[in-house]
Amino acid sequence: MEVNNKYQIGQKVFFLNNGKAKCDEVKNITFFVYKDSMSIMYGFQKDSLNKYESEVFATQEDLKTSIFEES
Repeated sequence: MEVNNKYQIGQKVFFLNNGKAKCDEVKNITFFVYKDSMSIMYGFQKDSLNKYESEVFATQEDLKTSIFEES
């Protein structure tokens, strides 16, 4: 299985934390590999939380688009 993560350690990314937009640097990357699937989580420099790759965005605009996307 090949692992292709979107973000690198030290890269600034955007995400929501308790309903508020945050910007932080990736501190660590955790890979969960299962028989038929895989998940990637990112840890951050300032916040002690972890977010799944689907919850992290490269730009502030990408985060806004995710929040305000039309149904």
